[in-house]
Amino acid sequence: VVREATPKLLHVARSLHMDEEDLTDWSTELGAYSFHGAASWVAASGSQAAAALAAHTDMQVYYAGASAVARRLRDMDAEVPQEFIDYYDDPGDDALDELALAVTQDGLDRGDDPREALFHARRVADSLLEVWRVASAEAATGHRTPGKENR
Repeated sequence: VVREATPKLLHVARSLHMDEEDLTDWSTELGAYSFHGAASWVAASGSQAAAALAAHTDMQVYYAGASAVARRLRDMDAEVPQEFIDYYDDPGDDALDELALAVTQDGLDRGDDPREALFHARRVADSLLEVWRVASAEAATGHRTPGKENR
């Protein structure tokens, strides 16, 4: 999913008149990276069911949030490139979503702890909400948290 997203995101970035320097000027706001922490944690310490349910949760929360942003921008007739709207107005991959649920169930059937799976899934959901919070705060102010110039 990520590998396929990269060229599409580069296309969106170009439509927003972003250059290579913009793409490497990373936010220093810790919340911008909360998903990375949650995903790393489940990868390092989670069971099969935990990892699969975290992946399912990621897809549910991310795609719902992205689609909501795209719809809101469209409804407001916001001056946003169509490439941005098209990229984020994506319902996700139903087959991948179903696979994540099947792998979750397989892990549970093999004895994985359902509480652990829910714990990690909630951390992933919370982390994605934090990423959206940071992105929306930076967009609302028109100012990104300073990036590489302050590293």
